[in-house]
Amino acid sequence: MKNPEHCDHGNSAPYDVLKNLHYSQAGAGRHKCTICAYKEGYQAGIAEGIRRAKEALARLKNK
Repeated sequence: MKNPEHCDHGNSAPYDVLKNLHYSQAGAGRHKCTICAYKEGYQAGIAEGIRRAKEALARLKNK
């Protein structure tokens, strides 16, 4: 990762992405840290990509 920023929670995210985000979305149940929010969103995106790839492979096998 180029130019990572690190938070007090042990996570990191690219500075170029973070520089345009607000630090806190606050509120109950929301992330207080943009770096932690980035990590959660990144992992969710990876998981969704894997799910879609598996579905596509299953469709190909069934043809």
